[in-house]
Amino acid sequence: MTADLFWKVAIAAVGGTWTVLNYLRGRTFRRRLELKVTGQITVEGELHFLSITATVKNVGLSKARIFQEGTWVKLFRLSSKPTGGALSLPGQAHLGTAPVFKEHAWVEPGEEINDVLFVQLPAKQAEDIAIRLNLRVKSQDRRWMDTSDFEEKGSAPESDYPFVRNLTWAAAAVVPYNSAASQPLAEAPTTHTGAYS
Repeated sequence: MTADLFWKVAIAAVGGTWTVLNYLRGRTFRRRLELKVTGQITVEGELHFLSITATVKNVGLSKARIFQEGTWVKLFRLSSKPTGGALSLPGQAHLGTAPVFKEHAWVEPGEEINDVLFVQLPAKQAEDIAIRLNLRVKSQDRRWMDTSDFEEKGSAPESDYPFVRNLTWAAAAVVPYNSAASQPLAEAPTTHTGAYS
């Protein structure tokens, strides 16, 4: 093999490897989930029941695992309070936390899964106006090191090997007592946060 041919082969190999690494590190193949949560209150005499529908869609091209520890729906009771004429947020009290997607260990690419819960609410008080639903799903991302994910300069590990990043995805909705169905929160779209380990 001549020196010229050797260098051509070497350059082609390096270029191919770099292309593959960038392909694997691309955002397309990261875990990407879209979450949605809705609810509907049913009244039976003086009793109030809440039907909750939680939905997860995998819009990425990799299978996303679901970890039960950290995957749940939290319920909060929103109540009115004196404002004195000023803008004020409603009072909020945590009612409970329910696990979701217990029958699903992962979500395939392009797959959408649903879970429906039906719970009885505490007795409604005069000041109660709505129920807030917070949906959270914990997943995991395994990929090559991308130092741009670290905000602090020099905080990234020196290794270039694949590593694990824990991800949490969230969505929220409000279910008014005087409405047939929930209203998704425009200010709280599906989001995700990552913690490296």
